[in-house]
Amino acid sequence: MLLSTVGLLAQFLALGAAAWLLMREPAEPEGRVASLSVQRGHLGWASWIVAISGTLLVTFLIARRDALGASVDPVTDVLKIIALWCLLFVLLPLSLKRSLGAAKVHISLPVVATGLLLISVDAVLVVDPRGAGNFGGLVGVGGLAFLGVGLASFSLGLGLIPAILVHATTPRFLTWWLYGTLAFPIALVHALLRRGRPPGTSDARQRRIRALVVLVPLFLYMSATLRNKFLLYTSPPSDDQYCLSVPDRSSATNPFRPIPDVPRTVPLIQGGGTIDDVSCLNETSIYGIVKPATIGELRETLAFARSKRIRVSIAGARHSMGGQAFVEDGLVIDMTAFDQMTVDTERNVLTVQSGATWKKVQDSLDPRGLSVKAMQSVNPLTVGGTIAVNAHGIDHRVGAIASTIRSLRVMLSDGTLLTVSRHHEPELFRAIVGGYGLLGVIVDADIEVTDNEMYELERRVIDYREWPDLFESAIAGNDRYELLYGHLSTAPHSFLREMLLYTYGPTNGPHEPIPPVREAGYVRVSRLTFNIAKTGPLGRWAKWMVEKYVLPHVRPCYESRNQALTAPEACLVSRNQAMYSSTDALKSSIKNRTEILQEYFVPRDRLVEFIDGLRGALADRKADLLNASIRVVHKDNLVLSYAKDDVFAVVLYLSQGTNSEGNADMGHLTRRLIDLAESLDGTFYLPYQLHYTKQQLKAAYPELDAFLQLKRKYDPSGIISNRLYEKYFD
Repeated sequence: MLLSTVGLLAQFLALGAAAWLLMREPAEPEGRVASLSVQRGHLGWASWIVAISGTLLVTFLIARRDALGASVDPVTDVLKIIALWCLLFVLLPLSLKRSLGAAKVHISLPVVATGLLLISVDAVLVVDPRGAGNFGGLVGVGGLAFLGVGLASFSLGLGLIPAILVHATTPRFLTWWLYGTLAFPIALVHALLRRGRPPGTSDARQRRIRALVVLVPLFLYMSATLRNKFLLYTSPPSDDQYCLSVPDRSSATNPFRPIPDVPRTVPLIQGGGTIDDVSCLNETSIYGIVKPATIGELRETLAFARSKRIRVSIAGARHSMGGQAFVEDGLVIDMTAFDQMTVDTERNVLTVQSGATWKKVQDSLDPRGLSVKAMQSVNPLTVGGTIAVNAHGIDHRVGAIASTIRSLRVMLSDGTLLTVSRHHEPELFRAIVGGYGLLGVIVDADIEVTDNEMYELERRVIDYREWPDLFESAIAGNDRYELLYGHLSTAPHSFLREMLLYTYGPTNGPHEPIPPVREAGYVRVSRLTFNIAKTGPLGRWAKWMVEKYVLPHVRPCYESRNQALTAPEACLVSRNQAMYSSTDALKSSIKNRTEILQEYFVPRDRLVEFIDGLRGALADRKADLLNASIRVVHKDNLVLSYAKDDVFAVVLYLSQGTNSEGNADMGHLTRRLIDLAESLDGTFYLPYQLHYTKQQLKAAYPELDAFLQLKRKYDPSGIISNRLYEKYFD
């Protein structure tokens, strides 16, 4: 991102400097214009250079098209290739008619190299779909040299043309060659107008013409560049960039391959290859992927793994960020075909299979006038994944998903199907919920649901230090508040000090029909806002200003007739709509960057201390914090419990580089924040990156040894595993 921004600014500065110099250029005396024969000689040189270098460039692009892949804007790439070939077919015939020795060509490579550097920065970023950081790995040293020679000679050849037209035999030839190399379209138009200028034109008019010639193309160039940035910042990732694309990728070290002796009852959908999660940081070679749709197929899959002594992992939407859904050379059981559900409207109980997404659950409950009690803040995740990490959401009265589970059906590694609950097999229930899929496969669950209601959304700006007392004195136990969350400022001037508190409560007006849920609008605008926040402090300030001052005026609210008459400024939102959020706005096509989550749980009376320490840690590490949320979580009694007491959760959404340096920086930050949380009797969340130490893990989860004993009891063959288990537990 920094390299692209510097390259873009450098090009604008170079063009602006050229425009200023040329507008001050005095008129040439008569008689200094080159003869036609000399111009044709120079044109022959330029034509040969353009033709040869153009051929090199086109050959390079064709030869490396598989490695380079698809860029953000394929239409632009096609137009570039067409334009390049047009130049070849137009200039190549001219070059064949001219003698190479017809005229002397001035050489000034050191001067022109500066301009070539500015152009090549942006050119490399456009050509390479994964960014300049991986370019050398894609094409090799020879490929980089090949492309560099082609770009340099091509730019030099084009730059000669405007210089030849107006200054072929004057000392200003080198200046115009540099001008043409840096900004060929502007220089060419400028040169043609100078050639066609009628005698006697006034100096003032000449200056106006020069200004128009330079500034209009410069405006068009800047507009086109900004348009490309806009497309980059608002476009979703392509299938090649999106790490959850299906099927998963084949690699040179572990290509797709057929697996022999697989029973027909084991629905293998991929043999070999690699798999990744939503972070794009954990690409892992696997044995294969199986996608069962029935209990029988699931049981046969586990039997096949036992017979082959293959480790298995349980996967859903793969939104964990540390490889919790797969293991090296393991068999991945994709549970997304287990997506059926039924609703008992008399008892308000949903029976749902573990592979169903929460979006599908909400779409099923909404027409029945029902709503989910507890889920995480986005709905593309699966029910089984949510149970496996004991996720929590914005209903501060309910807390985590565990409090809403009536019972679970779980298949152990030996194929045994058990029903577990707080009263039946409670030991296994406490370990399965929040157990990261390590003791068995969650088949389905009975989950409590509640009525869907209309809420009135209220928003207020507070100081972060006010929040703990405000919650205890005015919100906790108050039926006026049913959903809530807070966002902390990411703007430099109020960093983690200002807080936007969002609360949802019952409306006081007459009951009216509740509108159906709908997809969130302004996805491209939201994606643009998040991507601008990744550019630096100014971008994060802009994002906070948008959320603070713009979002309240564009937020989609339902307006009833009674509301329009009595409270036109109120924002009414159904419970389902308030919890109906996708991850579309977070999907980005920016290269070499990824976004990760971290979450810390601290006692409610220690929150201010944690945020003060968090502010210092983020500043010291120069971390790119895109969003910080505060949630309410209640104490639970699970084996791997992250809430030892009633706590506040601080959820961080950070941007980092995908290279080893980015991972190392995030690792240092993570361990520092875990030490901070544990020093305040807090804990941290396990579904994310595996940067913590074993000592930090044991300190946060004191029943870890008991969990491992239950693991050996219910999975004696040890075939269920994932990268979390392999690194810390095995």
